Amino acid sequence: MLSRAVSILRLVIIAVAIPFLLLSSNISWVVNWPPLYSYGFEKYDVDLYTGIQIKQLISAGKQIRDYFGDDKEFITVRVEKDGEIISNLYNHREILH
Repeated sequence: MLSRAVSILRLVIIAVAIPFLLLSSNISWVVNWPPLYSYGFEKYDVDLYTGIQIKQLISAGKQIRDYFGDDKEFITVRVEKDGEIISNLYNHREILH
């Protein structure tokens, strides 16, 4: 009787774990997919609102994705705007948040 309960419990755990693993891996893949960022930049005209060229925005998106993939404590996103290098796109308050 106990071995039957253990077998059922094992099947339930597997049945719950497989969809969870598939969902989490797909979410990770989509969030790290560069065209998702490009699409958002273009759809919402981010270059017009920020004054930062699309090429620099794409670079910023890559730097953000890289930050979440490494073990740095604080984010640094370096871009160029109007020929001037911005050493970090985020201010101190945003970084600490």
